[in-house]
Amino acid sequence: MLSFLLAFAIVMLGMPSLIQLAVQKNLLDEPTEDRKVHKRSVPRLGGVLVFIGTIVTTTLLVEPTGDDAIAFLRLAAASTILFFLGLKDDLAELDPIKKLAAQIAVGLILILGGGRRIEK
Repeated sequence: MLSFLLAFAIVMLGMPSLIQLAVQKNLLDEPTEDRKVHKRSVPRLGGVLVFIGTIVTTTLLVEPTGDDAIAFLRLAAASTILFFLGLKDDLAELDPIKKLAAQIAVGLILILGGGRRIEK
């Protein structure tokens, strides 16, 4: 519960500044395509705070050891790759196929590199 509250506080405290920055720099997502669910302009970059809240909280509250430490680092690295992919997509829209390919590659790295399997 503490991790949730800390991450939530980080996001909520930082969101007004992030929204203001997005509006000032015109980093808004316009509902120009049919696949968009919003009906008005919304600020981009919300994922930045979610990522920061998650990384800060996890770093402060999780102390992995042994194999768990390696798994944690692998997950942190994969999350960081996905964060920068999302950030690039927010700043300059990426081709959906390239975005999907990168997401699949990260998934494969986690599954194949981590020795994890989905079992019955």
